Parts: sequence; C-alpha cells; structure tokens
Amino acid sequence: MSASTSSKNTLVSSIISGILSLVIFATLRFCADWFNGSQLNVLVGGYLFSWLFILSLTCVSNAEMLIFGQDFQAKLVPEILFCMSLTVAAAGIVHRVCATTR
Repeated sequence: MSASTSSKNTLVSSIISGILSLVIFATLRFCADWFNGSQLNVLVGGYLFSWLFILSLTCVSNAEMLIFGQDFQAKLVPEILFCMSLTVAAAGIVHRVCATTR
C-alpha cells in the first residue's frame, strides 16, 4: 500500500470517528432524561460513553498520525488521559453516575 493511500485511510478514519463521537455525545445529551429512569439505563449510558472514549481516542490518534507521520503512537500522558478526561466530563454532563460506570 502506498503512503498516499495510507494517509487517505488515516484521514477517513479520523473524520469518521470524530463524526461518530459527536453523534454519540449529541444523542446521549439529547436523551439525558432517559438515564434517570432506572439503573440499567445508567449502565447503558456508561457503555455508550466507553464507545465515545474509543472513538475520540481513534480520532485524536489518527489526526496525530497525519501530522507527525505514520510511525507515531498515542501515549498515556497526553492523548489517552486527555480523551479519558474529556469523556468523563461529557458523561458527567449527561448523568453523574454514567461517569463512574464508564
């Protein structure tokens, strides 16, 4: 696979994961009252926020691969902790307990 095809795939993956992250957050924010219904709803919210974390980390990592080269890897301190804290803050906005079940 050539370098331009690889960078196109990385760009497409970054864009798709970023859009899906925004769609999941908007959907969870829109349905925030539903999470107050039962404990099972809170667990479902935590599960969906774990997908938000994975998708946001994919978006950030692929964007950095485009900027810094294909050999770049996401590390714990800047990228993973940033995406984790962003996801926990987003979960806390929707429902406080969703932030702890994530």
